[in-house]
Amino acid sequence: MAKKSEDRRRSILNAALDEFEAKGFSAALVEDIAHRAGVSKGTIYGYFKGKEALLLGLAEEVAVLIQKEFDQPSEHASLPLIERLWRTEAGLLADNGHGRLARILRVVWSEGLHRPELTRPIYEKFLIPHFAPGSPLRTEIEASNVPDFVKKYPMVLMAPVMQGIFWAGIIDKVMPLNLEEYFKGYLTMIFGVQPQSERTDIQGTDNETPKAANVKPKKASGSSQPLTNPSTDRAPPKTDPKSSC
Repeated sequence: MAKKSEDRRRSILNAALDEFEAKGFSAALVEDIAHRAGVSKGTIYGYFKGKEALLLGLAEEVAVLIQKEFDQPSEHASLPLIERLWRTEAGLLADNGHGRLARILRVVWSEGLHRPELTRPIYEKFLIPHFAPGSPLRTEIEASNVPDFVKKYPMVLMAPVMQGIFWAGIIDKVMPLNLEEYFKGYLTMIFGVQPQSERTDIQGTDNETPKAANVKPKKASGSSQPLTNPSTDRAPPKTDPKSSC
């Protein structure tokens, strides 16, 4: 797709996201989206068949991040599973749950409560296949040193993302939550080690297609770090053998 055409498509999706957030998917009108984007209603239909296609186009941005880490060969393929989960889900929680991808997920989820038949195809296309038996991600999870319930129900690894995004949209002003620290602690609890990657938040700006965070593994003696306190990053104090006698 030519750059000018891609830029126009992006501006339409930006306008759709703003309109869906402001009015809700059902109340949003294509003509109002066109007005926000500064284009004609006909131009919208030249790129998308309707509101459902606009919602799907937004959902695809979230899928790009997941597919990059787990479905497509990349320079990150050799990273431990915990590191790729950290990169992916921390990206979804960028800007403490107020980034573009989190905004998209809130729109999709909130609409799904009222019209599950509308959002079900999105889950079936972009989310469920990653956790289906035999999928690369599920196979890797089942081979990992994680509790049995995680192997049986691997979708629990998405729990902090769902909770964090809802928290940021509903409760954050009353009871702020550091979602990065929260998610890092969650992974530490599940895997018994801390993620080692230094990441850059994925903002998903209005003018760029979201990309996976550009991170570099910290220098360490091994692929993982002994379990530490997530809030202080300090290893547990050593016990003097004599004191226990």
